[in-house]
Amino acid sequence: MNLLGFAFRCSKPRVVLRPLYQSSHNFSSAPTTTPTTPTTTTKFTVEELYNPLAIPVVNWKKEVVETVIVPRHVLATPIRKDILHRCVVSELSKKRRGLASAKSRSEVQHSTRKVRQQKGSGHARVGDLRPPHYRGGGVAFPPKPRDFSTELPRKVVLLGQRIALTTKYALGSLHIIDSLKVPFTKTKDFVAFLNQNKWADEAKRIGPLLILGSEESLKEFKKPAMNISQVKVMKHNDINVYDLIKFKKIIIEKESLDYLLSQYKFF
Repeated sequence: MNLLGFAFRCSKPRVVLRPLYQSSHNFSSAPTTTPTTPTTTTKFTVEELYNPLAIPVVNWKKEVVETVIVPRHVLATPIRKDILHRCVVSELSKKRRGLASAKSRSEVQHSTRKVRQQKGSGHARVGDLRPPHYRGGGVAFPPKPRDFSTELPRKVVLLGQRIALTTKYALGSLHIIDSLKVPFTKTKDFVAFLNQNKWADEAKRIGPLLILGSEESLKEFKKPAMNISQVKVMKHNDINVYDLIKFKKIIIEKESLDYLLSQYKFF
């Protein structure tokens, strides 16, 4: 580089870094002092953070029978949509069968005969009829049976369950019931009983309703409840985040609540 070029480069104006609050048109209008951030923050007392919650236990007639003490970290967990999303994606991916399959060019039943001679035809060189661009040929990148399931750490799964239960409890859609025993075995009697005791919504529809119970209590309860549309009955050890979010109301047997509290004891 000659001396003239070096002097030209040195004479270029330098880029001046300015604060983000300054205007790009009028630099004299910038404030002389930096903006102050508010010092007031939301504070929680020790009682609000660590005191347990008193949850009423009702019967099928919605009469309060007793009160159960639930730790605050179970039904007052901070809402995190990212954890719920990870849990739902993981649970739905496990339900995918992954049976899609197609044949590649090496698996298609075709003759290996060369279509025409290499030279003399005036056309492009051609081998057999199994490539993807021929009718009846194989697929270029065929899908094969595979496993779509994704695993999550146990702490993340339990955290997602606590967040889902916290959401339902905040909406008033979580009910603790003393026992799942009902005095009848027919579905129509059970539906009339639920409507009479206001377990249905305004449209007189039972559900979406999720009922969690122990394996022993569900043996007698399955017959009247399993045939109701939009009602799902499942054991407490089969609980998942997707069903907790999907169903509008959740009924948990007191025995099942004790099982869930033992699972959430250290997380």
